[in-house]
Amino acid sequence: MADRFYRPEDLVTLPVRDAVGTLALSAQLVTAAAHYEKTTAVPLPAPLSHALDVLRVIRAELEVVQPPAASIPAKIRSADSVEDNAVAAFADWLHAFMRLPLGNQAGDAARGIFAECFGDGDLSFLKLKPLKEWAEVEARLKVIASKNLAPKIEALGGKPILDHLELAHRAYGVAVGATVVLLQEAPPAVRIKTNAVQKAIRVYVVRVSGSIDDLDPESEARAEALLKPLTEWVSPVREAKHETTTSPAATTTTATTTSPAAVK
Repeated sequence: MADRFYRPEDLVTLPVRDAVGTLALSAQLVTAAAHYEKTTAVPLPAPLSHALDVLRVIRAELEVVQPPAASIPAKIRSADSVEDNAVAAFADWLHAFMRLPLGNQAGDAARGIFAECFGDGDLSFLKLKPLKEWAEVEARLKVIASKNLAPKIEALGGKPILDHLELAHRAYGVAVGATVVLLQEAPPAVRIKTNAVQKAIRVYVVRVSGSIDDLDPESEARAEALLKPLTEWVSPVREAKHETTTSPAATTTTATTTSPAAVK
């Protein structure tokens, strides 16, 4: 039985799995390298430059068989619009009761619910990128559940509004990939090229990390700059956000990685 062995790049875990994310991340890494060389007027060491050239070539081959998709962001925009409208409708409904004078039972109940869910009334979270907005709305629905506010909302006749908000939020979670992993079966040619690009990215990451020298302070700064797209990665699908919204209240797993020095 042959002994198993590991290549250094096998130890690098990437935050992308599909072709679209792989294309986006590889493009950002290539751009970061070009920016570094331009701003510092210092060429990359030969091992890094070679790994980057290989990445460029293989990435171009993936682009041929799998151009970036544009349909998923459209689905997110649609779900986002529904989510924004549902949140705004809930807030506006509470506002209507809050116009009643202090001491009015319904008005006071609405004020208490609004304070628990929206604090001082700032709905600017509806302007956040989709995944962050989903998390903000999720937190508010958890407040409703943990503090048993649903019966109070239903007592004011708000069950249809709350039901709509919960339904819209579930659909939004699926659309942005918060509750369901957005993976589609790719054709064999796309899978093969995607795997090849991801391998090239891993090799590049290992080369960059391995170039860090304790006796050369600039080497660590270079690695940080070159791998910044990886350490600050946000999926293009989750980042997509519409520019306009139907909501009257709004005009509305980043990958965590170890430091470059630790990826060796």
